[in-house]
Amino acid sequence: MRVLLVQGALMPTQMAPWDGAARHGIDIHVACAPFDDFWQVPDVAPPATLTIHRFQPRGWVRRQHLWWVYPGLGGLIDQLRPDVIHVAAEVYGLFYTQVDFGSYPITGHSTDNIWTDGVWLERTIRLKRAGRILRRLAGLASWNREGLVLGHKYGLRADAPTAVVPSRLTSSEPFEAAASARYHHRQRLGFGSECIIGFVGRLVPEKGFDWLLESFASSDVRRDARLVVFGRGPMESHWSAQAEALGLDVTFAGSVPPEEIPGVLAAFDILVVPSVTVAHWAEQFGRVIVEAMFAGTPVIASRSGAIPEVVADAGILVTEGSRSELTEALNLLAGSRRHRIDLGQRGQESAKVRYGSMTLGGVLADFWHQSLKQRG
Repeated sequence: MRVLLVQGALMPTQMAPWDGAARHGIDIHVACAPFDDFWQVPDVAPPATLTIHRFQPRGWVRRQHLWWVYPGLGGLIDQLRPDVIHVAAEVYGLFYTQVDFGSYPITGHSTDNIWTDGVWLERTIRLKRAGRILRRLAGLASWNREGLVLGHKYGLRADAPTAVVPSRLTSSEPFEAAASARYHHRQRLGFGSECIIGFVGRLVPEKGFDWLLESFASSDVRRDARLVVFGRGPMESHWSAQAEALGLDVTFAGSVPPEEIPGVLAAFDILVVPSVTVAHWAEQFGRVIVEAMFAGTPVIASRSGAIPEVVADAGILVTEGSRSELTEALNLLAGSRRHRIDLGQRGQESAKVRYGSMTLGGVLADFWHQSLKQRG
């Protein structure tokens, strides 16, 4: 089977699902932009199992790939004549205007779990366009179960094949390698023998970092542990001042390049993901959770959006905004190395089984075969 995958920015370090599908015998061609999500040309190459076709996007490029088109994409489709065209974009994205629903089975790949945010006119246009596309799709994949619920609600046929699978995830190997060199990475980052409680993400209100600060301040381990933050965002100065006012030992370490994330996560004793749901956003997956699990780092996370699906029983889940639950979880893990080791091992085993590249590739391969069969 030949699949043409149409996606946005090229992220070579986050192509494990496509690589896994190729290893299941799918001939995958990727149509993508030449730059990554940071608007830079990546230094690392995509997996050798994939054939990459780079396009300079047109449209409102700075507004992300929902607003892009690829001049020349039609010519590539005519040349390849794929069995399935898989569009890794929300079902109201402009890429769908460039594919021929009459000649090819078209499958979509959704990330969003909230489709009704924004002003009335934006919602109306989005849902009307989504409905037209959904009714014509041969199948729909989503990063989370809620995305499939929304797909069926707004027009996806009841018998259309579906799959819950992320479209961007890193291979487990770099994280497992980093875990085997955990002491080295701790030294490199200047960590001592204290328990390092880590946070990685955008510093925006919905990431719930103020809740983490308050819970850490209430914990029994605030004097023996250290909170280290990797990320940038508009709330950085506010949260830095809040940490100082609470008398906490918090290090704001700035952003981290993608290739250094495995070492950072392996160096943590605990990763905390305290996301909170807001009107326009809920966690769609939580890639950093899986990456930390790959590295054997135990995870504490909120029950926001799709996070419970990702963590399952391989981490500690707490109620959004509950200071008492998050404080208790911090006390448990920061206060017991044995608990950290046990939970880290459980998380690593769970992540490798559920999110290994061959597992995800098998899900995608089955999904495309079913979609082609349904299309006839």
